[in-house]
Amino acid sequence: MKIKTIIKDKLHAIQRKAADHLNRRAGLLSQQQLKICLAVFVVLFAAASVLAVLDSFHTRITKPAEIRTIPRTDPVLKRIHRFRLYMDSIKKFDAVKYDSITRARPRLMDSILTIEKINHY
Repeated sequence: MKIKTIIKDKLHAIQRKAADHLNRRAGLLSQQQLKICLAVFVVLFAAASVLAVLDSFHTRITKPAEIRTIPRTDPVLKRIHRFRLYMDSIKKFDAVKYDSITRARPRLMDSILTIEKINHY
């Protein structure tokens, strides 16, 4: 017999025992007590659901950025470094072109420097 089938059968037996126990306990209650229990259960479940929905509007889920380093031998990192050197050269010898590039891509050089800093390049 497969392990999956054994586990399924054991879980089913546990569920059956729990259901039988709850049925015996509920059998001791009167009709009015069962109705009150049902009403309390419905009210509590509805309140929990409403609170969960309202909380989802107020809570912002922010996942922190994952920072991974790139090996120094990676060709992409080398291209990024060459691009930074190229931009430094343009900044030094053609300020108008550098300004037009940085105006079109405002955070480009910040990103380049951050990538190099993270990777210790």
